[in-house]
Amino acid sequence: MPGLATATTLATTHEVQLKPALLTKLRRELRLYAELKTQLKAIALALDKHKGVIGAIREETGEQSLKLDGFSVTLVAPVRKQFNGAKFVQLGGDIGIYNEAHESVPGRPYDKITLPGEKNGGDK
Repeated sequence: MPGLATATTLATTHEVQLKPALLTKLRRELRLYAELKTQLKAIALALDKHKGVIGAIREETGEQSLKLDGFSVTLVAPVRKQFNGAKFVQLGGDIGIYNEAHESVPGRPYDKITLPGEKNGGDK
């Protein structure tokens, strides 16, 4: 009779002792960041609301693009191409060669900041 295998996820915690001055500075900056992010979310919601109204007005005119007092409003409807691996193989392509042609390229590093109460949070 085969034995049952169990999977376990382990996590390690690394504690760092910060000098009081550095801890105070970090805490202040994190709180300022959180406050600014809250303001940014409110501004983004307001912008989206006004963008919707402006888009509805543009749509009402029946025009794709409008210019007024230096402002311009244009409907942008992009189309992008996406690789379909199954279709590539159906057309006779060798998926092994395709996969081997991919190279790993490092991205730009960034600090991810997650605020209390955010699930995945983080801004670049």
